[in-house]
Amino acid sequence: MKYFSFVALLASIFSCVKADESNERRLRFVVLGDIGGIPVRPYSMWSQRLVSKQIAKSATIRLLNNSRNHDNLPPKCRTKISQRILIETWQPRLVAELDCIPNVDFFVTTGDNFYYRGVKHVDDFRFFATYERVYSSPSLQKNWYLIAGNHDYYGNVSAQILYTQKSKRIPKKKNAPPAETQMEWIKNTLNDSKADYLIVFGHHPMFSAGWHGNSQSLQDKLQDLFKQHKVNAYISGHDHNLQHIVPENSSLEHFVCGSSNFFRNWQPNRPKLEPNSLKIFIGDKPGFLVVTAKEDRLKVELRTIKPKQKYKTLLPPRNKLPDFIKPKFPKLLEDFFNSVEKAG
Repeated sequence: MKYFSFVALLASIFSCVKADESNERRLRFVVLGDIGGIPVRPYSMWSQRLVSKQIAKSATIRLLNNSRNHDNLPPKCRTKISQRILIETWQPRLVAELDCIPNVDFFVTTGDNFYYRGVKHVDDFRFFATYERVYSSPSLQKNWYLIAGNHDYYGNVSAQILYTQKSKRIPKKKNAPPAETQMEWIKNTLNDSKADYLIVFGHHPMFSAGWHGNSQSLQDKLQDLFKQHKVNAYISGHDHNLQHIVPENSSLEHFVCGSSNFFRNWQPNRPKLEPNSLKIFIGDKPGFLVVTAKEDRLKVELRTIKPKQKYKTLLPPRNKLPDFIKPKFPKLLEDFFNSVEKAG
């Protein structure tokens, strides 16, 4: 079987493939958006805690399957051996009934990790109260790849980078280079990639029906570049909702994931989107994304809690995407500019 690789920019680069219970190679990760809690006690929102609980639901099942020593299980999981066998036997049905996310490999956030003014220093209490305490379930003790948002830059964003030296689950990172250097890095990384799937993470969306709307600057700098290198998806946050946007005649799909803490059902900028480009907008409940990459497809799920809602779409590998041809001026405009140039 052919191996596939996976690349994510801005958060980190991944080349990770695992075999699940059916020996099918896949990679699965969860995207949380704008998880920054609140700056007063208890330093986290009820919605943030519920999202954490939802994405951690598969912990019991995985621990029961993977732990040979029954005594090492958490108290809530210490059932009788017969019950354990029953759970293992009926695991697929149990996963479906609990709406679990089995075998998550890592987690990504889309920025605004600490509201409203980031953190002050590397020992800031908010690291524990808003992050470590909220995401403490055993199933969440995987690598977390965090992006800084605008609210993080209102504080000491370098402290978040330094915290990677202390955290056991946030990979160590150095200070980010200037924007020009980052652009060169993005171009070079995209150009060198042989991955089957390319996903770019950022905080600000290129397109959004929400409060903040579209970013013309990101569209001008990145949209054609991403299409040229056949990027499958751009995943962002900033607006506190879930969105799936596909501009006309574009193979690049856009996902907004910013409702894992605050959520808002405002769509003031929907008229500024191309007709029919907004596939779904969910802003009346907190949510997150689940992305599963397999050899033949990339599945992106938008999930919510209370009440639960699930939307999914399938994306093909990069080698199935059409080649990007930069649009030219319409012939009428081209003739006009040529005539002006000759007249001058």
